[in-house]
Amino acid sequence: MKEDKDRLFQFPFYPADFLVSTMLMSPAEVGAYMRLLCHSWIEDGIPYKSKTYLARLAGISTSKLDQILSKFYVDDENRVRHVRLETERKRVVELREKRVKAGRIGGNANKHRLTIALAKEKQNQSTAEPNRAEQSRTKQAPFNSPSNFESKALSTADRISMEKARVLIIEEINAILRQQGKDGTGSVVSWGKPDDPETLKALRAREREIKQQLMGFNPRQREEPVSEGMAELASELADELRL
Repeated sequence: MKEDKDRLFQFPFYPADFLVSTMLMSPAEVGAYMRLLCHSWIEDGIPYKSKTYLARLAGISTSKLDQILSKFYVDDENRVRHVRLETERKRVVELREKRVKAGRIGGNANKHRLTIALAKEKQNQSTAEPNRAEQSRTKQAPFNSPSNFESKALSTADRISMEKARVLIIEEINAILRQQGKDGTGSVVSWGKPDDPETLKALRAREREIKQQLMGFNPRQREEPVSEGMAELASELADELRL
């Protein structure tokens, strides 16, 4: 008996052909014929022991077995087989092998993408540590200090332009996130484009910078141009993300 992993548990069935081939059989013979087909498919041919054994498998008397057995043959390994069934078996096995091969190729590709993603993540973490250390050495005044609010006063037009740019940046961030491939634990294993991680990092940095500027906006303050060219940056970002 074959192991479960090697057995074929279903086979193609062609109703029109089956009706034609069983047209002269009685209902009992049709059932017996179908039972022998199933046994032959599952066991890769029925071991021929005796007609009595085959009749028991078919659920029919030995005297009514001859017409049914005329549709089968015994091969060199002394196994009872059906010509059409063996043709279908060969086709099904070839198709299964192709799918297994394709699955292995896909699995290897996923492992490769996962390896690349993990390597990039490790590299990003290694470069982030010196940056955090440098930032801790060069501490700046808290953003919500009065001096910062005053130096970054925005006009209403500047604020509208920057909010539009921020919306476009968020849309671009979400588009990149939707292209991520994740495993069952929710970990990212692949990206839509190889440079998506770096692009995502830059977009988030820009979005945070604009958000910080908008947090200091007060419409009652005197309207002044945005310091350090933030209005020009927001306009350029909006044009760039519309492309």
